[in-house]
Amino acid sequence: MFGAASLSGKESNRLGAHLLDLALLALLVWGIYFSRMTFLPLCGEEPRRAEVAREMLRSGNWIVPTQQGHLYLSRPPFQNWLIALGGIIRGEVDAVAIRLPSVLSTGVLAAGIYLYSLGFVSRLGAITSAAAFTTMGQVLQIGGMGESDALFALCVGGALLFWHYGWARNWWPPLVWAIAGILAGFGALTKGVQGAVYFFGPIVVYLILFGTCRMQLVRWLPVALLSFGAVAGSWTLAYWWATDWEATRRIWFGQVEQRLSWSGLTEHMLLHPLETFACWLPWSPLLGFFIWKELRRQLGEAKQAAIFWLGALAVTYPTVWLVPAAANRYYLPLYPGVAFLVGLAVDRAWHLKWAAILGRSYRAFLIVIAGIALGAALVLTAAVWLPVDFAVRIRQPVVWLVPLWILGAFLGGLVWWGRNENVLQSLRFTYTTVLAVAALVGYAHTGLVLNGLRLAANDPGPSIAALKGELPDSEKLVSFGPVFHRFRYCWEHPIPRRDIPQIAEEVSPGQLFCIEVTGTKEKGGGKNVQKNTQPQFTLPELPFRWEMLAAIPCGRNRNEKVQPVVIVGRVLGAEDIAENPRPNLR
Repeated sequence: MFGAASLSGKESNRLGAHLLDLALLALLVWGIYFSRMTFLPLCGEEPRRAEVAREMLRSGNWIVPTQQGHLYLSRPPFQNWLIALGGIIRGEVDAVAIRLPSVLSTGVLAAGIYLYSLGFVSRLGAITSAAAFTTMGQVLQIGGMGESDALFALCVGGALLFWHYGWARNWWPPLVWAIAGILAGFGALTKGVQGAVYFFGPIVVYLILFGTCRMQLVRWLPVALLSFGAVAGSWTLAYWWATDWEATRRIWFGQVEQRLSWSGLTEHMLLHPLETFACWLPWSPLLGFFIWKELRRQLGEAKQAAIFWLGALAVTYPTVWLVPAAANRYYLPLYPGVAFLVGLAVDRAWHLKWAAILGRSYRAFLIVIAGIALGAALVLTAAVWLPVDFAVRIRQPVVWLVPLWILGAFLGGLVWWGRNENVLQSLRFTYTTVLAVAALVGYAHTGLVLNGLRLAANDPGPSIAALKGELPDSEKLVSFGPVFHRFRYCWEHPIPRRDIPQIAEEVSPGQLFCIEVTGTKEKGGGKNVQKNTQPQFTLPELPFRWEMLAAIPCGRNRNEKVQPVVIVGRVLGAEDIAENPRPNLR
């Protein structure tokens, strides 16, 4: 009843209409994720992922992830492989090579959501689903970063989309189960055992609940298990052969074991659902449409799809709800299901002619977003001229405020236009408002939010490059103990890791070294506290005389109260001490 051909007569059957949707979606993805892909300095785990890829390229060992030559037991290396391949293509492991796998994953998954949704809803529902996923708050935050979450979402979320679509359309089962298992296998190679849980859990529970499908589970589940095992198991076997059983266990289960704790569970269980709802903004309020009984009655052939995704959410949500250390971004592979439910809600509400409370709720949704946008534009415009400290901190270049005014006013005009019931019930109105909301939210993030993040960001790259230029033997730098990955990435040369010396005889005069300490902006005391640097830190006690060449904060933001600081020093000989009795000798 409400399939892909149910939108508006002839238009819905035209291939050109779907190509137009995909073109608009591609434009949205490009504007949000590609246009400023390298604008922010690398931060968070991005440099660490890059360093694993660099060490693979240097050593030629693509099986065993390492950091400074030591085993890196965080997760399997599929993302590192892609970053390394990007580095080969570009000639260096730069920001594009690091972030491109995530950006492409976000765009491909958005297109996959659109194509999947066309099997159950109209064009309107499909474009709403894809636009909602692309502009969810959590996706905006993580979808363009060189983290593993976006790639993980593509592999596992794509596997669920492909499996359910093929199952619902009665495609040849061996092909459906095998391809879905392969995709899930690459998801496991991206982030570990979570990939198996998020793929097999929803499917097994879904088929068990439908008695007529249980025989399919018995017959075809082994196909998915074999294809999954062929992908994940082949690397695991090679890794085990190159290392040992304990390293293999830890790279698959180590992070899961670290996060299992009872501490803070009650507070986490109370707050995490609210955080999840916030991560789905601005689209999560539209899920409230399902409260209306008449809308649920009109689900038609999409009912089974809704049940599948609701079941998938119910089965997998405890993995982040009952684990206090879990973050919402771990749940990204299930966001395509949430996006589909948003598209389904809008699609059915439109087919019901935005009856009664649905129409008022949708107008209220648009009014709130337009009001927030115009209010933000007013505040930011005032901040351009106000000479107060708060205004300076949020100040934006005027050129970036003009599109915000235009998009906010455009959406506000649409809301005014939609007061007429005939306008509200038109396809053009709903289609346009969905894309207007997506464009507004996307622009606010890519333009204004990124500008603010760049203003607050700490970029150690220039300081590190300047220091390297002053040291003719910079390639001989070693680290005493592990040193922060952001510093290592910016240093570019390999930094061999050594144990912290216990006696002076373990080092040679003139040796360049670095060591990581913790810096803080809180005032401290003691003779070894550097009070003229920000952040402050305590110098390490070492069993030899040395001079400090630089102290480089490597945290994400300049205003972090606590962040890693990397100290670069040189071991001194007796003649150095005699000739240069300076205050920075240690």
